[in-house]
Amino acid sequence: MRVKDIISLLESIKIDNRALVVEGVRRTSIREAVALQVALAETTNREGKHTRLFSMLVFEGREPYYRAWVEIFSISRVVEIGLETMSFAGSVIEEAVLDALARVLGPGERLFIEYLYDDETMRALELGVPAPATRLGYMLFRRGFLWFKDWYFPEGFMEGGPKLQAEKPLDSSHASRLREEIARELQGFIRHWDGGADDIIRRALKRAETILLELGFQP
Repeated sequence: MRVKDIISLLESIKIDNRALVVEGVRRTSIREAVALQVALAETTNREGKHTRLFSMLVFEGREPYYRAWVEIFSISRVVEIGLETMSFAGSVIEEAVLDALARVLGPGERLFIEYLYDDETMRALELGVPAPATRLGYMLFRRGFLWFKDWYFPEGFMEGGPKLQAEKPLDSSHASRLREEIARELQGFIRHWDGGADDIIRRALKRAETILLELGFQP
C-alpha cells in the first residue's frame, strides 16, 4: 500500500458534482507515515470552497516487521453540500471513502476509525454489541474486514479518541477461522438479547442474523 494510491482513489470520488480533495500532505516523525487532510470541494475540478471532512494518518508499512495501516480521525459529524447539511455517518461520502480504503488495503493490513462522529456505533459498542453487528462495523465487514477491536479507552494522550480497528485476513485459512469466531460471537449476542431490546440493539440483532446467514450459520 502506498500513500499515492490512497490519494488517487480518494480524489477520484465525486459526490453530487463535487470532488474529494486531499490537502496538507506531510511526512511525520515516522519515515513511513504521512499525515493528510481530506475535504469536499465545491466543483469536480476542486475549485471554490473546500469543506473539511476528516484527517488521516497513513503508515505504508515496514517490511518484514510492520504491515501498513490507515487511521481516520477528527471526522466532521455534519457536512455542508450547497444549501444542504447532511450527517457524515450513513452518507454516500462515508460509503465511498470506505470503498476506496477497502480496495487499497491488503491482507493483514488495518484500518482504524475514530467513531465519535457515529452516535449509533458508539452507543452499540457501549452496550456490548459485537463490532461486526454495529452500524460502522457491519460496513467494514461487508468490505472484507474480519478482525475487529474496539479501542474504547486510549492509554495515553497520543492515541486520540475511541476508535474501531478492522483488519483484513492474511489468507483463506485465516479468513475461515475469523468467520467462525465472528459467528460464535454473534450467536452468543443473539442469545443474550433474546426477548427484547431498544432500537439500537434491535438493529444490531438484525445485522447479526444477516451476517450469520451470509456465513452459512444459524442465528
